[in-house]
Amino acid sequence: YFISGHTSISNVVIKFLSTLSMIVCLYTLCTSFSWHTKIEKYFKMLGRESLVIYILHWGFTAIPGIISNASILAKYQLLIFMLISLYTVVVCYICSYIHQYVKKLPLVNMLLFGR
Repeated sequence: YFISGHTSISNVVIKFLSTLSMIVCLYTLCTSFSWHTKIEKYFKMLGRESLVIYILHWGFTAIPGIISNASILAKYQLLIFMLISLYTVVVCYICSYIHQYVKKLPLVNMLLFGR
């Protein structure tokens, strides 16, 4: 891959083509795939509540129980990815529910979200 510290042209071309093919595959999948109703509702909620999630998620960023040992992280990275993904979904719902209650307090809603 490297010749005297420089990246080879073939390596750059392979990375570019693999990235481009993934973009095309994801685009094709997203445009032709019929989304399940619950997943579609979830993504719509994320779009509507994106500002709220961005503002409120900071309180949840210290993920409890994350392992600091690098060897364990490397060994179980798929499991940790799945757990963090699940945690992220839960945090988005919690932020949305918090916003439902904050909407009832107009002054707080205005100060936090400008609405």
